[in-house]
Amino acid sequence: DFRPDVYVNTPDEGTIIIDSKAPMKLYKEAIETEDEGLKKSKLKDHAKNVLDHAKKLGKKDYSKVTNKKTPDFVLMYMPNVSIYMSAVEQIPDIVEQAAKHRVMICPPSLVYAALKTIMLTWQQQEVYENAEHIKQQASEVHTRLKKFNDDFLSKIGTDLGRAMKAYNDGVRSWESRLMPSVRKIEDMGIADATRKIKKNLNFLMKAL
Repeated sequence: DFRPDVYVNTPDEGTIIIDSKAPMKLYKEAIETEDEGLKKSKLKDHAKNVLDHAKKLGKKDYSKVTNKKTPDFVLMYMPNVSIYMSAVEQIPDIVEQAAKHRVMICPPSLVYAALKTIMLTWQQQEVYENAEHIKQQASEVHTRLKKFNDDFLSKIGTDLGRAMKAYNDGVRSWESRLMPSVRKIEDMGIADATRKIKKNLNFLMKAL
C-alpha cells in the first residue's frame, strides 16, 4: 500500500509523507490483560511490530506515487505517547534503528519538530546548491576573463604600444631630420606660404 495518510506540501513543490498506520493491537491487548507474563510478551511483540512496520515504510518509494520529490525520511506517526514509549522501553534504540531505514517514529509531540527539521534541512540544501551554482558561474566568468585578457586585451595593449612607439619615432625623425631640410628649401623660396609644410605631425592625430 503506497497511500500515505497525510501529505504535507512544501513551498518548493515537494511532499513530506506521514504514515499513521502504526500497529497498536498488541499494545491494547497488553494493557487489557492482568497476566503479567502475557503482558510483557505482548509488549515485546508490540515493539517488534512497530520496528517491522518502520522497516516496511522505509522500502517504499512514495515519489513514484506523488510525482513529486519526497524527503529522505518518512514520518511514522504514533497517535499516543504511551504507545510510543512502550516500544522504546522494549527496544531502547528503536528510533535509531528506524532512522537507518529512513523512517522517523514520531508521537504527537514530536511531529511539528520533525517537520520543522526536514524543512530546515531542505532550505540548507537549497542554499548549498545555490552556492555551488554561483561558484560554477564565477569560475566560468573567471575563465572567460582570463581568455579575453590573454588573447585580446594584452594583444591590443601590445599593438597600441607598438603603434605609439612607431608614431613617436616617426615624429622625432620628422622633426630632427626632415623638417630642417624642408625649412631650408622653403627659406630658399622654392615653396610659397600656402604650400609650407607644418612643423610636426600633430595634425595627423587631430585628423584621427
